[in-house]
Amino acid sequence: MVNTRCGWHSGKIICSGINCLSQNISAGAGEKHGIDASITGTVGSSGNVVGANIILTTAGSAGAWASAIYAKVVQGTTKNINGYLTAAEFEVVNSNTNVSDWFVLGLNANSTTRGSHSSFIAIRDYGSTSCNSLLWFGPEITAGSDGDTTALVAAASGVGTADYTIRILFHDTPLWIPCSTSQT
Repeated sequence: MVNTRCGWHSGKIICSGINCLSQNISAGAGEKHGIDASITGTVGSSGNVVGANIILTTAGSAGAWASAIYAKVVQGTTKNINGYLTAAEFEVVNSNTNVSDWFVLGLNANSTTRGSHSSFIAIRDYGSTSCNSLLWFGPEITAGSDGDTTALVAAASGVGTADYTIRILFHDTPLWIPCSTSQT
């Protein structure tokens, strides 16, 4: 496959605009990869890099929906995955203290019109057995007592019947969403 704009040829990806060259990636123990691309983007002062840039421009008329990226995992007819399934998984490895803000996922809205359901996140459930929770916190997220360093915090006295609170940030102001282990 050859793409002269990005320089794809014979399985190699060469992106001269950000000085990057794909490398062979060895799979971790027990992993199998369908597509691998390891990219080193060289930044200068005030420089920005993007590892993969996908822009979808719709044309024509009467489309039902559009998505720049669509990911789907289909479990086989037997239970061949005994861990977890996810259509997309993202990870940030940050070992440098000069990064003031970092996020595992950034959501940017850029529109001049408003729809009837304009939101940063849309949650749909197409299965015959619905999901039974909005969020799942894995065992790595433990309840702590310090609301400034822990995402899930044991509720302080005076928070009503909340057992825990979830910390969110509104600009630089921390806010806590009260949670209870019972529905009452």
